[in-house]
Amino acid sequence: MNWVRVFLIAFLLSLFVNVFLLFQIDHPPIAERVVGTLEYGYNSAFPPVGNSSNSTATGDFSQIPPGNPGLVQDVRSTTPATQPPTPPPTPVTPEPTLTVTVAATPLPVVDPGKWMTYKNDPFRFSLEYPPDWVVTRSAGSQSRPAVTFTAPGEEERCSDETTECYKYIAVLSVDIDTNPYTVVLEDYFNQYVSDLQHNYGITATSKSAPTTLSGSKAYSIEYYSRDGRGNPTKNYLQYFVILDKKVYILTYSGTYSTGETVYSRNKQPAQEMVNSFTVDREYKVV
Repeated sequence: MNWVRVFLIAFLLSLFVNVFLLFQIDHPPIAERVVGTLEYGYNSAFPPVGNSSNSTATGDFSQIPPGNPGLVQDVRSTTPATQPPTPPPTPVTPEPTLTVTVAATPLPVVDPGKWMTYKNDPFRFSLEYPPDWVVTRSAGSQSRPAVTFTAPGEEERCSDETTECYKYIAVLSVDIDTNPYTVVLEDYFNQYVSDLQHNYGITATSKSAPTTLSGSKAYSIEYYSRDGRGNPTKNYLQYFVILDKKVYILTYSGTYSTGETVYSRNKQPAQEMVNSFTVDREYKVV
């Protein structure tokens, strides 16, 4: 009888211990549940799926029902991580713009008052002349005159007696005598003036005088001619020079008048043209 009582007591005690152990496994202490909640971020009513021993510190939230009021927010996930201050943006320095300034090439300015240069290659002479004078070249190298320069400002007059009209002009011409009868300047000049007096009845208004032309000795004379009745017709200013066995005769002429005429108005530029006359001399090699 006593053995049965002892066995019954032992059985009850064993049953009590087994029930207690099972209860401890399924329901951990309150302290352990709080720590688990802080670590894994879930309510004790919803333990993590699977083996709790393999859970990491971050927890597994994939199996937690959405909108569960029992969820406890993970304290560590809400704490903002300390981030380094964002440096201010580096200012961008714009690249300098290269500006190329191209200077416009200025057009040549033509001076309307600048004199022109005339050159005659066959007779190797040149002279300067005003740009408003008209140049008329000869047809050939043997023609006389070789060139003619006509001054501007032609005058037009009409005769009451004959009802004819005339144009009065001033002209500078260059003649070349390529086969003179003498190369002595004085002899040539004196004979030329004598022929003028005999043929045209000229009257000298200035004495013949020695001068220079193209750096060489020359003679000049100014006179006016007469018609058959003895009336003055034209004024003349002539220069003579002999160079390289050729006689160069420069003649400026215009209508005769005791007052201002086209001849007198253009006499000064004609004199400057004569002064600019130059011959390119021929030199023999010895």
